[in-house]
Amino acid sequence: MSCSWVKMMRTEAAEELAERSMKASHLAGIIARRARYAEGFNRHDLKPGEAFIGDCRRCGMTRQQYRTAIEQLQEWGFATFRPTNKGTIAKLTDTRLFDVTNQLTNQQDNQQTNQPGNQQGNQRVTTNYKEQEGSQGPDRSKRKKQTPADAAVIESIYEQYPRKEAKQAALKAIANALKKLPADQLLAKTKAYAEFCRTTGKELRYTPLAASWYNGERWADSLIEPAPQPTRPGQPAPKYDNQDWRSAL
Repeated sequence: MSCSWVKMMRTEAAEELAERSMKASHLAGIIARRARYAEGFNRHDLKPGEAFIGDCRRCGMTRQQYRTAIEQLQEWGFATFRPTNKGTIAKLTDTRLFDVTNQLTNQQDNQQTNQPGNQQGNQRVTTNYKEQEGSQGPDRSKRKKQTPADAAVIESIYEQYPRKEAKQAALKAIANALKKLPADQLLAKTKAYAEFCRTTGKELRYTPLAASWYNGERWADSLIEPAPQPTRPGQPAPKYDNQDWRSAL
């Protein structure tokens, strides 16, 4: 009988999510627990990392709580959801909350390491251990360090984002985003979103954390202002002549 396990991450984003919405945090845990961790046939045709959900009662939620949790996880960039004719397929977008892919990698490493006479596996584990301990491993010289110029660019982008919370997680997310988008474009996208929030009067509590916005690649979203509500033209004040005024007495 095969078994698997999920690594729960103690990150600032995970703490923020639990404080903001316990139902959304609970649903993320269910997705992680049900996620496929290996290739192979399964009745829902799930790929590794995907989970089949939809039974809100078994998740301990009402249907409204379940829908709200899904909307929050999507809004804050923690998970994606794909409806099918059998139900909903969910997938965590990254490892800020849970690491569901760690099991398969560790199984393969352990199998290779535990095989008798497998010196290559033992050497690889020893090397990884030394690198984690900070020794002068063979790959240490290849690690790229962040220069002061890079840090200044990241800081300048962060300063333009409208919501100033969870800064360290935000700076890390911006650094990852810069691997996908040039700094000048990411800065322009951030300024455009900040201006959009200002002109539409969006409250900060409804604005996603910077880490969620950048990790979810929300800079690619189109900024659509809500359509103005039609107003009825004001009625002119009634006019009275002297005769009407006298008759009212």
